[in-house]
Amino acid sequence: MSEVLGSLEVERSFQRSSSIKKGHALDLTITSLNRSLSRRPRVVVDYKEDDGHRYDEFKNSKDPDAVQSIKNHLESRLYKSLTKSHVDINAMHGGFDQSGGYIPPIMIPLPLDLSIKSSTILMRIEGKYFPAWICMTPDTICFARGGDVRTMTDYVPLYEVKQIMSLGGEAWSIETVEGGINSGRTFELKSIGEFEDSSTQWMVDIEQQRMKDAEDAANPVRKTRRRIKELYTSATSQAVISALILGNFLAVVVDSQCRPDKPGSKFAYMSAPLYALDVFFIIIFAAELVFNALGHSSARAFLSNPWCVFDILVVAASFVALCTVTIQGANAFRSIRAIRVLRLMVKMKQLRHIVQAVFTSFVPSLQAMFVCVIAMAVFAVFGVQFFGTRTPDFATFLRAFWSLFKVMAFQDWTDDLPLLQPPDYEVDQTVLVYIGLFVILIMWILLNVVVAVLLDRYVVAHQRETHRRAIKLMHIANVRNCTQFKLEILMTAISTLFDTEEEFKNGIARLFFLLDNNESGYLSFQEMQAGFRKLLCEPTIELEFADFQEVTNNGRLLDARGTLSFESFDRMMRRALKLRHTKHITDLLHVRRQCMGKELPIVLHTIRHMLLFQNNEGTHRRAEKRLENLSRRMKKLASAVVGSGRGVGNPRRFDSPPCNPQAGGG
Repeated sequence: MSEVLGSLEVERSFQRSSSIKKGHALDLTITSLNRSLSRRPRVVVDYKEDDGHRYDEFKNSKDPDAVQSIKNHLESRLYKSLTKSHVDINAMHGGFDQSGGYIPPIMIPLPLDLSIKSSTILMRIEGKYFPAWICMTPDTICFARGGDVRTMTDYVPLYEVKQIMSLGGEAWSIETVEGGINSGRTFELKSIGEFEDSSTQWMVDIEQQRMKDAEDAANPVRKTRRRIKELYTSATSQAVISALILGNFLAVVVDSQCRPDKPGSKFAYMSAPLYALDVFFIIIFAAELVFNALGHSSARAFLSNPWCVFDILVVAASFVALCTVTIQGANAFRSIRAIRVLRLMVKMKQLRHIVQAVFTSFVPSLQAMFVCVIAMAVFAVFGVQFFGTRTPDFATFLRAFWSLFKVMAFQDWTDDLPLLQPPDYEVDQTVLVYIGLFVILIMWILLNVVVAVLLDRYVVAHQRETHRRAIKLMHIANVRNCTQFKLEILMTAISTLFDTEEEFKNGIARLFFLLDNNESGYLSFQEMQAGFRKLLCEPTIELEFADFQEVTNNGRLLDARGTLSFESFDRMMRRALKLRHTKHITDLLHVRRQCMGKELPIVLHTIRHMLLFQNNEGTHRRAEKRLENLSRRMKKLASAVVGSGRGVGNPRRFDSPPCNPQAGGG
């Protein structure tokens, strides 16, 4: 088992390093966490403003370090800088959490409802203990530094655990691999619980879960399924399958044209080859269906895709047609072979988008079609009353409805009710009014309304799909050009996670709290680089020093030590968000031709940003502080001038008219 763990660590470490170079690191981990979040209810924890009972488990511990950890946390520079900036610590842990479950968050609570085991713990940082929570899910070890479970500050995938060591007593450590999420960081911990929460039990449980995770990852079935899925979804495989579908359809067309199974047909010699070709195509399509099913993680995932269900029905219908080929009078089943060509909709995205747009537009048009049917029924009732005794075509309601339907299909009006009555060929006023109203109301108005609704819904669905593809291409372009604006991914994620200025400030404070892993109140480049990598953004933000210099306005926001305070970090994030909206307006020039009118949401985002931050509270507070400093300096200057005047024995009072410098007065 140790050999399996060692080889798995090497393999995953290599995959991790390769994924960092490709720019899509942590995609699987983040996707897994987001998928888990979407299936569980939101954790809501309400604490009092004094934060008192949040630390009850630490205060009640017999370990003196637990009580000291609370003091270390509340007296840390991080805590003081946040409170000095008028940040509500309780509300801070709900920052950037206004999505309502529709948008994946970038910071999440501790996944206690998914955990196998959880408890309070002490985390040693730079020689001091701080309160924390720890929980272990089936594939991750999660931490909440500060003792508030609403913000997960660190997480370690089990495959990145390099070593677990005991440091004596209840102290122990978790060492991570180089090139992983935590970049080889070692977490020094101390258990304050008893029995199941002791350090020994935690190390045993983590090691057992780590071995189980290694066995699951080394499962040959999963590896085979991944390879099958990669092979099946490749462009070459899909092109070959599409060519086979077209070849099968051509064979069906030739069979329908030549009719080799017809008695006395001159193409009877083609019957055996066409039958063998039909059997070949059915076997190929059945094997392709099985291959597709094996590429899915489960039968539920396969059957939840409607296009896969359509594939099953088509292949099943083909087998029915093959089995009934020798049955007398069952030739109608052979026509089922023709629907195999519809499988091209599954393989070709453009056809699939058109079919989806048609189905989307068909349902709303049923309402207009229902109005048209009601109007036809009314005309059929009138026809029975007016012409029921003159012609059998209007003797009953159904006959009258069918006669009107033939008129709608541009067929002839019934011969028993001519418009010109012989022998004088005078105009039948009843027939003229009846036909005229029917043509105007039904054929000219209501039928066009049905077609208009159908086309309108189709155009809307097509524009929506075009807009979605344009946004996807724009997102890919942003990811490729992330070296120009590294925080584009983060800004895109947080731009819809707040509604007010206060919520934005709480979100920035929560992000700063997560990034400052030593609670020093300042962020270095290394802390931002490691912290941004842990955010649940897709793709992962891999910050480089050149990007750090750019987002800090060429270092103007940094202090003498090259670090960011909370105030500077707040200004940096506001500047980055403003740049993001500006860049979005520029991107509209590229997508405008493809999706006219779809720029409104982005424009609204920009206007919303201007409304939120044009006159924010921070600007007013800084202006008031500057006025206070200026007023204080003016008072000192006035006192100095008065004292200077009295010291030299000047009999002139301070409030006397000043001397004119141009006149040489002093």
